[in-house]
Amino acid sequence: MGDVYEVAFIREASVKDGQLHYCVHWAGCTAEDEMDEPATSCMAHGESLNVFWLSFSPEEIFKALKEGSVSLKPELTSTVKADARKHKATQNYNPGPLPPLRPSSGTEGEPIELQYSNSILIVDPKLLWLPPDRLGQPVNNPKLLFDIVVNALESEGIRGHEFYQHLKKDRKEFGQKWFEKQCCVICMSGDIETVLTCPTRAVGYCGPCTVQLLKASRQSFPSGPLTCPCCRQKGYLISKEWVFAQNEEARHEYKKQYKTQKNRKQKGRAKEVKLARRQQEDGDIEEGEILE
Repeated sequence: MGDVYEVAFIREASVKDGQLHYCVHWAGCTAEDEMDEPATSCMAHGESLNVFWLSFSPEEIFKALKEGSVSLKPELTSTVKADARKHKATQNYNPGPLPPLRPSSGTEGEPIELQYSNSILIVDPKLLWLPPDRLGQPVNNPKLLFDIVVNALESEGIRGHEFYQHLKKDRKEFGQKWFEKQCCVICMSGDIETVLTCPTRAVGYCGPCTVQLLKASRQSFPSGPLTCPCCRQKGYLISKEWVFAQNEEARHEYKKQYKTQKNRKQKGRAKEVKLARRQQEDGDIEEGEILE
């Protein structure tokens, strides 16, 4: 394992050849030591990325990424540096394509035990309110996005599959595109950008209200979860692009593949049952012949 570095703050986000990179300022280093890292290498650093993106307006946060760069507001740079010196980041950064496991809430430094899959990249659930492309993830791969969200939620003890079951029921009862027809539950006017992992049904939040909820929660719940204004339960905000396929062609292709795999498994189980019955019948015949 190589040297371990600590992230102080994110200075800039830039899109190069269609790929998002972050300019990382390392703790205890100078600006000359800053490095451009792919967004996928920063997915475990929720606090640093949240400080960066919450410095922008909701319109800038949720708009489509384009070639070019956006920088941390100059007036915030000195503040972020001071905060980084006072409070060491809770995440360690290990250079490479995969982020390290985040510490558990128990013994410090002890890796968390994932309930879903160790093969999926770990995303800090505090970052799921950001669109997937802010973390370097494709928006046209529903299966990958599903796995990442479930893994992130279950790393915090939230049953990701149950959350998706709630979303599935909402689609059946309120329509496949309910999140496009309804307005933000707080301001009653803005378009829905995020949903919360709580039992409240078919409720979403617009960009400005999402940002206000997050900023308000940073003092009350610095560990990440926030309180739903409807049911008062704690949960995480998740961008609609993580859980609602924006690319209909990709969604239909995923459903087609899912049905094919399901039919293949059902046929395989049917063959196994048929073979077991045949073997049992053959055994009964042989036993009958011996008795005779």
